[in-house]
Amino acid sequence: MDRRAFVRSGLGTIVAIGATAIPVSAIAHPAANHAAWDAALHDYQMKRQYSDSLPTTDPRADDAVDAYCIAMDHLVGDVPSPNANALLYKMELAKERWDGLGLPDEWLDAFMADLRLLGDA
Repeated sequence: MDRRAFVRSGLGTIVAIGATAIPVSAIAHPAANHAAWDAALHDYQMKRQYSDSLPTTDPRADDAVDAYCIAMDHLVGDVPSPNANALLYKMELAKERWDGLGLPDEWLDAFMADLRLLGDA
């Protein structure tokens, strides 16, 4: 199963809430727009893959990094997580990108909005 399918499905992942363990796939907002999430995730992954394929000395490298960072910002800040695995993926991106720098308030706000949406499920 590819990463996008895993993020969307939640297969095999368990989350503990209080004393009750439930499959993450059960924590999904019924109105979640999987198509918007899938499109934004695909856009980010394609731009990231292209950027990672370029040597740092390539004159296109800086623009490629900018493009995937913009796509990442869109995925994290503008597209609601349709389920808990998608939110976890966003948090992993944040850890990778902002390690040691401090998480921007906009990203923390997006995570909190996702949790509120998922909490309404």
